[in-house]
Amino acid sequence: CVDDANFTFDVAGAEFTCAEALDQLRWNGLSECSEIAELVQELNLVDDAATADAMEALALEHCAASCGSCSIANEPSEPPPTPPTPPMPPTPPPAPPLEVENGTAHIFANSSPEHLKGALETYDVSTIILHNDISLCSLAGSLPRVDRPLHVTGECSSGTCTVDGCNRTAFIYYARGSLQMRNLTLQNFYSNDSGGVIYAEGGISINITNCVLKNNRARVGAVMYITGTGYAYGPTYVSVTNSVLQDNFGSAAGRAPQNTGGGLLYSGENNIHVLFEQCSLQGNSAESFGGITNLENCTNGGCSVTFHQCDISENSANRESGGVVNIGMCSGGVCSGYCPPCVVQFSGSRVRSAHSSLHGALVAVTLGDDAKAEVAILDNSEIMDSRSGHYGNVYFSNPAGRASATLTISDSSMTNNHAGANGGLASFDFDAGEIFVTITNSSVKGSYAKVRRALPPLVAGFRATHTAHAPS
Repeated sequence: CVDDANFTFDVAGAEFTCAEALDQLRWNGLSECSEIAELVQELNLVDDAATADAMEALALEHCAASCGSCSIANEPSEPPPTPPTPPMPPTPPPAPPLEVENGTAHIFANSSPEHLKGALETYDVSTIILHNDISLCSLAGSLPRVDRPLHVTGECSSGTCTVDGCNRTAFIYYARGSLQMRNLTLQNFYSNDSGGVIYAEGGISINITNCVLKNNRARVGAVMYITGTGYAYGPTYVSVTNSVLQDNFGSAAGRAPQNTGGGLLYSGENNIHVLFEQCSLQGNSAESFGGITNLENCTNGGCSVTFHQCDISENSANRESGGVVNIGMCSGGVCSGYCPPCVVQFSGSRVRSAHSSLHGALVAVTLGDDAKAEVAILDNSEIMDSRSGHYGNVYFSNPAGRASATLTISDSSMTNNHAGANGGLASFDFDAGEIFVTITNSSVKGSYAKVRRALPPLVAGFRATHTAHAPS
């Protein structure tokens, strides 16, 4: 192979450089060579195409035999043609706004409020899966009555799908049996009566997980209203887990707890059990009773409200009692034998700046004849900076008959909690019965009653004998 561009040789009396000879070869399709002068001379003496083709093949064979894999850096004078660009695959058509199959409705990005309404009303589905946010501002009328078990979940990239009620409608009206909601942000729902987000029949099981419920309003029960009396409905269970409940407002005012209040939840059911676990509850309020919950009719089967590992701040009852929890009537009723107590428990939770205009910035309980009520603050809970306009941050009332009330504080702290009149920590307004106060391994400081300092500033019990059990 000749690699020196300055080397010249003679072909039929003319001088060629190596590069010129290679150009001549390339016109005949050759890209490798050896003994270039001889090959060019032979090709120039051939006139017919067939012989030229044969000579090209001979040249290639000779090149391979002489110099193995020698290659020449010079490129052909004309580049090879560019292959055609393959056509782009066709764009798939957009998903339909609503797909319904086997009792499940999928609502996609190009949906409207009417598709959500259709899933609830026309298709009668048991499961709704949202794949996008929905605004109900253009909804005609309100969402329909459900009257069946329902599961609603969000599958949006942000973690929760937002449904905005635009202060026009409630979300789930008249759920029965069971209701599950997951990965949703439910905001700006409204009812001019009961249940801003959820209206449910007693005996239901409600599970809310990884949701945000904010800026919802109703006269009674800004987020949930649960109705039902008697054993026919069975017990009601409400579980709210890993959720945020913020700035919800129950606007109905009244001097009695019936059908008033409930910044989050109002229930007339006589056997209800509510659990808030790993939740943030902030800025919820009721115009009258129960800044978070107002349980109006706890008879026979008992009631319970539990806060486990929750952060609870700035919740209030604006005109009446129970800045966080109000139990309007805990009664022994007509149950035979043992009647379970009404129980409110704070476990590993932090409560800040609860407020009630009257009694019980934290908890207010009214007991009937033969009723039992227990309030427990446990497991490193902190209660601080709460204010009651009149009696005790924890308030028990027994207007008539005989009742039993128990307050237990264990491994927790109570700091700077004040009452306007009696019992900065707790007040027991009893006609007759038993009062038990147990404080163990806890800190209680800065808690006092502002006005009636002649009465016990920490715990006030009047009209009945009160007894403190265990170290206090």
